[in-house]
Amino acid sequence: MGRQRFQAVDEGGDVALTPGFQGGYHLYGSVRARGVDPTHVSLDFLVCQDGRRVGQRRPLRVDLSEQGDQWVYVGAMVMLYDVYGPLQLSDRQTTMAAQLVDRDGVRATDTITFTTRCCDERR
Repeated sequence: MGRQRFQAVDEGGDVALTPGFQGGYHLYGSVRARGVDPTHVSLDFLVCQDGRRVGQRRPLRVDLSEQGDQWVYVGAMVMLYDVYGPLQLSDRQTTMAAQLVDRDGVRATDTITFTTRCCDERR
C-alpha cells in the first residue's frame, strides 16, 4: 500500500479510504518484487469485500524502481466503484489482490486482507 512510498500493511490492519476529487473513493496500491524484469511490467489490482468486487485497477504498464535488493512500484490509484459510498465500504474486512507480469511472462501475485477505515468522519 502507499501513495508516495511503499508501506507494508499488517494482515488485518487498518487502511484509510481516500476520497477522490469527483466524490468517489480509492485506495493506493503498491508492490515490491524480486526476480522480475522491472521494465514494462503489467500491474493490476482487484479489491473485494464479502466475495464481491468493489474496485479495481485495470492493467497498468509501468517500470519498477530499484529499492535495495527489490523492485517497487508505489501509488497505483485503485478506484472503488462509485455505487459504494463510505458507509458501505468503511469498517469492513477488505481483500486486495495484486498481480504483476513482466515482459518475459514471469508472474507474481499477492493478496492482503485489511480493514478499511473512512478518512472522512462526516459520513
